[in-house]
Amino acid sequence: MPTIKEDLQLDKSQIGNIVIASVSGTIIARLLIGRLCDTWGPRKRIQLYC
Repeated sequence: MPTIKEDLQLDKSQIGNIVIASVSGTIIARLLIGRLCDTWGPRKRIQLYC
């Protein structure tokens, strides 16, 4: 992260916002994928992504 911070000239609050956005996106994706696994099962869900 230090290299990216220097290259993009980000300050501490911007880094914090990026981390929050990343975690939020992961939580939403996990909820959606979990719902798909419950509905269709893991094998069919994997076929959708491959």
